[in-house]
Amino acid sequence: MAWTSLASRLPFDILHDIFHYVQALALEDRGEYLQSGRLVGWDSNEELRSMALVCRGWEEAAVAVLHHSVALSGRKAARRFLAMLERRPERAKLVRWIAIGLGEDDEAGAGGRDAILSRREASQALVAVLCALPSVEHLLLRPLDPAARPNLLAFFAGRRRHLKSLVLIARNIPDTAGWQGVLQRSDAELVLDGLERLDVDVWRSADRQVNPSPPPLPLPPRLSLTHLCLDAVYSAKLTYDLICPTLTHLHLYFEHLRPAQEAALALSKAPALQHLHYICNPAVEVLERDYNSRATPVLDLLLPSLPHLETLFVSATDISPAFLRLLPPKLRHVTIQTCSSFEYARASSMLEILRDSSVDTRRLRRLTFRDGAERWKRRAVEMEEVCARRDIQFELLSDGELEG
Repeated sequence: MAWTSLASRLPFDILHDIFHYVQALALEDRGEYLQSGRLVGWDSNEELRSMALVCRGWEEAAVAVLHHSVALSGRKAARRFLAMLERRPERAKLVRWIAIGLGEDDEAGAGGRDAILSRREASQALVAVLCALPSVEHLLLRPLDPAARPNLLAFFAGRRRHLKSLVLIARNIPDTAGWQGVLQRSDAELVLDGLERLDVDVWRSADRQVNPSPPPLPLPPRLSLTHLCLDAVYSAKLTYDLICPTLTHLHLYFEHLRPAQEAALALSKAPALQHLHYICNPAVEVLERDYNSRATPVLDLLLPSLPHLETLFVSATDISPAFLRLLPPKLRHVTIQTCSSFEYARASSMLEILRDSSVDTRRLRRLTFRDGAERWKRRAVEMEEVCARRDIQFELLSDGELEG
């Protein structure tokens, strides 16, 4: 019997799992999805398109995986997808992950009347697709024209038991509409209620001097999030208001120094945290002027409140060598990142603590520094030796060797 004949007779569940595995390999090769616990984004499962055409025995399972994740950019893609749904309405329920956006050029908001009309039509078509999908669980939303707002809110109003993840990403924030034209303060309860995961990245690659638009949804309701990622220009108060007791994964990136006591108090509201990424990356001149090296940093204050913490990625300004005396019982991997050339004295103090036999490093298995090797010199060798005696793997990595 030919292998194609045998393969075509495999049960749906087995074929479905095989095709998911094939797609996962393709995504890994593209370098998409997760980085440091963040949802970076996703794409259409386009690799499965050809497999759906191989034979009738493969079609159902391949189509199910093909439509499991969909990414649509612009008016043409949206209209093609709507036309497909008109022909094959049963496929609408297959979509669980969807990413929609205008495309980076149209997001920038440039152009005359024709360009404005084109963005408006594209936005309305994209949201029409969204509203036609009854089973969406994960939505990645890029800036749209405000004309799409009524239908977008209708989607959120009708999905309370379905949507689990919302990712808001903008590479270019338009001067005129921005996010606030599509999602407004008053929408927060409708949009965010019931979410398990919220990831916001709306400015890291945008020019904030040219496009100073505020990020979306700055007034949260009570949340029950398990994952929260904020790479956005949120005030400290708003960031802290989003912290909730159900969080297990928290990823924060900001560029302003924040009072350690206030930050520690806010983050202690999430005692179930298992994975914490806390990076403060202010300008060097701000560090030189305002950073108080004598004050107890935020992680030294916070660690005793996080008994379930397993991994920690933290900026060097926000932790001291004394954290080795404060390790939570489950913490197994700590990464400390130096974000600038500002100097921090740490190697000698850490060596002293690690040589103290009374210090219990518990389950700590990896201690990673993202820093310049020139600052460590021979101390790196000493750290490696001392850590090895405690069964801890010591790593000193440059920026190019570690994804933040």
